[in-house]
Amino acid sequence: MKPGIKTTEFYMPTIMAALGLLVSLGLLTTPLADGVATAIAAAVPAAVGLVGAVQAAVEYIRGRARLKELPVYLSYGDSAGSIAE
Repeated sequence: MKPGIKTTEFYMPTIMAALGLLVSLGLLTTPLADGVATAIAAAVPAAVGLVGAVQAAVEYIRGRARLKELPVYLSYGDSAGSIAE
């Protein structure tokens, strides 16, 4: 299980609370805060999807690199020297 700080269930309410605080302090108007909240709500899933896609690509590249580092055994024997005979 992920720690709470690594989930969107933590960040979304925290961001909304911060926006509410800024509105109550008079630093943001309510319509502007609503617009920011809507933009954030739309951006978070897109960002998570992007991070996931990049992570998958990086893991694929790492896996391919590991495969290329492994010794290659031919199906004719357990070493390349046995084919030369």
